[in-house]
Amino acid sequence: ASATSGADGTYSIEIPTAGNPWMGYLRAEATDHVPTNLFWATPFFMTTHENVNIVQLTTTAWGTLQTLLSQETGKGAIVALVVDCAGDPVEGASVEAGDLTPLYSSASGLPTAGSATAADGRATFINATPGALTVTATYEGVTFRPQNVYVIADELTTVVLSPHGAEAMGGGMGGSGGGMGSGGGSST
Repeated sequence: ASATSGADGTYSIEIPTAGNPWMGYLRAEATDHVPTNLFWATPFFMTTHENVNIVQLTTTAWGTLQTLLSQETGKGAIVALVVDCAGDPVEGASVEAGDLTPLYSSASGLPTAGSATAADGRATFINATPGALTVTATYEGVTFRPQNVYVIADELTTVVLSPHGAEAMGGGMGGSGGGMGSGGGSST
């Protein structure tokens, strides 16, 4: 399935599920932006989805990420958003993705070394080897639903982690991308 956003970034996409759960991802592509793949916190049960927020990096921001964080060409990056059952970001969560070292948002919004998510609930992983990877989060003894993602070289993978899944359906990678740029485009 595919959809093209309007000038304001809104879109609607129909994914025939026949009422069966479907785990997949939304892919966003836009001119002057790095392609981004969003792995949802829960299986899709509904047929029509509207305006799921997908943060995309501009190609300039991707270049800045490569320079500031030593992101290697040929590797991917992952941004994880940890949300509670209401879809609100969780501050203080620990996030893991294989043997990668998490970077958490600093006061300036840029990823930096730390031990837990800030108020935005985000963790960033750089230099991820392309391929399958499981991302997990814990907060105050609660383990969030693990997410299997697929990292693609020189692209951004975003993932939403929630404690229960279904209640966080409305959550998403919303916001402005921490000043890193966001964009619309086609989603498949």
